[in-house]
Amino acid sequence: MIQVIERFHRILEHLSAAPDRPCQLGELAELLNISAPAAANIVRAMTELGYVRALGRRRGYLPGPALYALGRGNPYLYLSSIARPEIERLAACCRELVVLVCECGGKRSELLRMAGATEITIRQPHPHGTFYNLFRCGTGILLLAYMDEPRQRQLWEYWHGEDNILNLNEFNLFQARCREIAAAGMFCSGDEPPPAVSGAQRISIAFPILQSGVPIAALGVLVPRKEFDSAGDSLALAAARQCALNIGNLLEQ
Repeated sequence: MIQVIERFHRILEHLSAAPDRPCQLGELAELLNISAPAAANIVRAMTELGYVRALGRRRGYLPGPALYALGRGNPYLYLSSIARPEIERLAACCRELVVLVCECGGKRSELLRMAGATEITIRQPHPHGTFYNLFRCGTGILLLAYMDEPRQRQLWEYWHGEDNILNLNEFNLFQARCREIAAAGMFCSGDEPPPAVSGAQRISIAFPILQSGVPIAALGVLVPRKEFDSAGDSLALAAARQCALNIGNLLEQ
């Protein structure tokens, strides 16, 4: 048992040394001086516990959300509690669906969801939580927009990114649109051409939650199309933008 704990610890240290670089199973087996099947058993248990994120077949591993939650500097341990009052005010104002999400294992994981003034759920990111394809929702597209090119491409290939709400079937076009979204600092499905929002009754809006200038989550709101004026503005859009800024400011305090 002590040997297993030691190996667990060495894997965590190794992954944490370069948290953005996928680590292959063979590399971990060599690190521990054990066989690949033995290393796979350890990594599988760590993945189930949330300490490791599996990126898919032969795509390697990254640190998981459970590992980050143990760190004092990571916001996921307290983000929901800090954001909750701000999101309650936004949900009461918009009377529509409001979500706070993060990226976990290449997919969208909800931290908090409100519908009007009713709290639906609050949770921490976990590999067994509520997942959704990043390419199929506004908050997911926003999170993708702030990722670097290798990570974007990796997720595009693994999660069939051509089936996305931007209706772009080439990665280069998708990447260019992501750059525009990141430069604007928001995503709005009303900005996309048909058939992306053809016949849509509600528009998806998403803003990044920033900590020290780094996007660590996304705030999403569904707003009735009829509430947007001819200039494309709405009170809900302005309120959502301010809510995201307020949460970011609270994280810095």
